[in-house]
Amino acid sequence: MVMLIFLHAEYGCQKMILCYKGVRNPSIQTSESVKKFLLRKGVEDYDGSFILKDSISFMKLVKHITSYPSVSYFTPQGELIVIRDSGFCAGVAYNYGISLKPGSPNRIDSSFMLLDLNPLIQPLSAQKKIEPGDADVILVGFWATYLGSVNNNVFGVCDAVRNNSDVKARIYLINIDFLDSWGQVNLD
Repeated sequence: MVMLIFLHAEYGCQKMILCYKGVRNPSIQTSESVKKFLLRKGVEDYDGSFILKDSISFMKLVKHITSYPSVSYFTPQGELIVIRDSGFCAGVAYNYGISLKPGSPNRIDSSFMLLDLNPLIQPLSAQKKIEPGDADVILVGFWATYLGSVNNNVFGVCDAVRNNSDVKARIYLINIDFLDSWGQVNLD
């Protein structure tokens, strides 16, 4: 108990929670270390797992997806579904995913489309690309190794949507770690 009080006084509540969840400072990753993370966590590939092509792709992505880890839902036509105005909340995303039914009314943001992701990403393993296909909804999960078990929020939403028998979903994962293949990246 004394140790917890000391840690709280030394680092603050928020830092203790982040440390407990395995969140650490970002570090340069490789595609292999990203694959190993998913394998170690037992996360399935779903309909495809991807990494960002380069730092320019990362900058373009963060203009549209501003919080990490997070998920984004898209219509079968590839339009971004707005499920909440105030950014990502795992509970809201989870509840939305388990209550989805074909033809549910949605608020749409057409300034960012599903297919806008393809020029920014490359497949982590098998040659795949993001496509709407014959799904009722498309879910894209954004995650990073340095976010530790906080990523479980994203993976949990993906599993919930996959298990929703009322809709056919396509699910993609996009890793947003800084990669060694990007060349020199300054994290300071």
